Amino acid sequence: MSDVSPHHTQHFCPAGWVELTSQARLAQGRQTISLYCLVLASRGIPYQLQSTSEQRILCVPESWLETARNELETFALEEEAWHNPEPGHVPLRYGRIEPTLWVFFGLFVFHLLTTATVYEGLGHIAWQEWGSAKEWLILQGELWRSGTALTLHADSAHLAGNIGLGALFVALLCREIGSGWGWLIVVGSGMLGNIGNAWISTYGHTAVGASTAVFGAVGAIGGLRAWQGRGNRVVLDSLLPLGAGLGILAMLGTGGGNTDVGAHFWGFGCGVVLGNLFGGALRLSWVPSSRSNRWAGLTAAALIGGSWLLAISTQIS
Repeated sequence: MSDVSPHHTQHFCPAGWVELTSQARLAQGRQTISLYCLVLASRGIPYQLQSTSEQRILCVPESWLETARNELETFALEEEAWHNPEPGHVPLRYGRIEPTLWVFFGLFVFHLLTTATVYEGLGHIAWQEWGSAKEWLILQGELWRSGTALTLHADSAHLAGNIGLGALFVALLCREIGSGWGWLIVVGSGMLGNIGNAWISTYGHTAVGASTAVFGAVGAIGGLRAWQGRGNRVVLDSLLPLGAGLGILAMLGTGGGNTDVGAHFWGFGCGVVLGNLFGGALRLSWVPSSRSNRWAGLTAAALIGGSWLLAISTQIS
């Protein structure tokens, strides 16, 4: 394959634009260029992608060259550190998707067990009555309902929607901080969100579903990313992820006649707070260990399991 010089590639960029990757001395593979485009788009940096028979050429306005070069060089250094970590250093992005998929599979099985009458006994228990987030009972002290309600759904369509969104956003969060810590933040924001929503809801309000926790994951991702701002654009870099999270909330969390908008906003807000706290700890050079990740996951499971134990013991006592 013949080489294409940086000077030659300038002819493929529009007037007032410059070719970026050779200016920043970056790798120029087709897949790598696609990653660079995502980085620039996430930072609000304008770019154009020109293709030739030999390569793809990434162009940016001359006025944005320095900013774009700094962003991509920083990204390249982070990628190199991820693939070649220093001894004793645990990279941030180490969560796997399998635990999250198993959790949602368990949620699906639980829905079947608690709604199908073919399972003698289980299908006749008033699960919705025992575990739904009834506003007046939560305010009277039955805080466990904030956890049990996350595992109940009105019907299969309700469940499918939450699994679809959750599999995406919860998996993204867990990839960043580990499955244990990710699920602890998701469960925590969901429970806190249900409690907060009960506080502002009208008398008689009842809610079920994992969507409060799912939007908690969206908020946590925004809160976590808000700590990644650098240099003189730190404020903008901090606000962009939160703005993106609010955009997702507005698009996916406010539609439909039965949508509990208040719960979604409370879950999102609690997620932002918890994500910010976690991101701040990481900024202070705290690195979550595998042991702490396991304990965090067990704590998340204990919150849900303990909530149901309290709910059942209260009903049968």
